[in-house]
Amino acid sequence: MNSKHMVLKIKQKSILMFTFLATLFFNALGWSKIVDATTVSKVSVYIFVLLPMVIGILLLAIQMVRGTLRLFYFKELLVGIALFALFIGVSLIKSYQTGKFAVGTFGEAARIVAPFIYTFIVVNILSLEDIDKLMILTLYVAWVAYLINQFIITGASQRTASISFIDSSSPFENSEVAAIAFAVACYFIYFLKRHPIYCFWSILLSIACFKRVLMLFTIVLFLYSVKLNKTKRLNRLVKWPLLLVTSAIFLAVTVFYLYIMEPQNLAWTWEKLHFDVDSFSMYRSYRVQYLLQHNYVSYGLSSSTSFLNTNPGSWYTNHTLELDLIKILIELGEMPLIIFVLAYYSLAYESMYAYLVTTAFLGNLLMASGLNEYYAWFVMLVTFALIRHNNVIDENYGEDK
Repeated sequence: MNSKHMVLKIKQKSILMFTFLATLFFNALGWSKIVDATTVSKVSVYIFVLLPMVIGILLLAIQMVRGTLRLFYFKELLVGIALFALFIGVSLIKSYQTGKFAVGTFGEAARIVAPFIYTFIVVNILSLEDIDKLMILTLYVAWVAYLINQFIITGASQRTASISFIDSSSPFENSEVAAIAFAVACYFIYFLKRHPIYCFWSILLSIACFKRVLMLFTIVLFLYSVKLNKTKRLNRLVKWPLLLVTSAIFLAVTVFYLYIMEPQNLAWTWEKLHFDVDSFSMYRSYRVQYLLQHNYVSYGLSSSTSFLNTNPGSWYTNHTLELDLIKILIELGEMPLIIFVLAYYSLAYESMYAYLVTTAFLGNLLMASGLNEYYAWFVMLVTFALIRHNNVIDENYGEDK
């Protein structure tokens, strides 16, 4: 390779890394609460969502012209595009039927497909060493955001909370950083032997955020990674029957969870199951009940958010439903929900580690929120890409040092 081509290639990678760092730091403003995510300009949000995509696609176009373009992760990219098309298509049909349109429809759909495009770009342009650097910087930024959020912005108001796993309360609990902390922990746990120190700090951050599902799975993934051979032992179990059954279980649990949240079923739930759904959901169920009691009819993706924010007399302005699997269910229906769940499980095919990570992310969507945390999904999908294509990407490790 001549020196001129080498300089150009390094420059391309540097430009791409800069765009991802710009998006990372923009997200960190929200994670840290330096900027209120509900008041930040929508235009600026979309600029930083689109920035890595636009630059990455331009760089891939240059590779295509030169005949050096690789197409790793292309099938997975098509999964993301198909989800985007499905959600937009169903939303437009519902919008037409009701005569209403949710402004956030395309924004939410863009956040769903963005991680797939990001991963496709990264896998085809960056080396494993480049990806390592990006993940390490992401861990640093997540820690800084957590410390600013927890000890400067939030202050002492939360420090009096007692530690309770049942109530999901802790003096160190943090919702904003939880998703990215868990995603980075998944990356470094998988590469434990290469990054033991970063693995420790990523696990500590994920546990400190004290989100029940994510904290539990952080521990499970670490034990699985240490005690079992993550590439040979249980992988033979991760076949389509398991993925189909797990997807069906998620659909059934989501439908049942919605059922017991309905106002007319609260008394039955307590009498028959001795289960306080309001407390268990951290009172997010109140938002579901508000929708049902005020005759909400879906007009597509993001319509529940639009309804909560704009319905006359609503006390949920600047709020989302948060229970994201229930959100998809009531906004789009059962079939899009099961396709959504199955699509993500398809990315974990033949890897028990990826299967467990997917279960954790989807479990968190059932219990809380995270659908719009596109940077965390990107880190997760990059980890999956390395698990599935590591033998190819490893060839580039150390390239252009």
